[in-house]
Amino acid sequence: MNNLSSNETFSITRCRNRFLIEATVERAAIAIEGARLLDEAQKRAARETFLSEIGSKLGASFQLINSSAPLLEKNDGNDEK
Repeated sequence: MNNLSSNETFSITRCRNRFLIEATVERAAIAIEGARLLDEAQKRAARETFLSEIGSKLGASFQLINSSAPLLEKNDGNDEK
């Protein structure tokens, strides 16, 4: 047997519904923030990958220039003979 009046039952149901709505809104806010953070991290990772690739290519170019420099200097003196 239920000893609650219809007003009390309505009030309890209303409180329960409000709690469920608030919990759902909080979880949605957390999910949205998580998606934003994931997007930000993915963009940062892509930028870091790009910069790393550029750095590697520049490093390889500098190594080629440095290893070619002695050959260029050696050949520079041969033309005057």
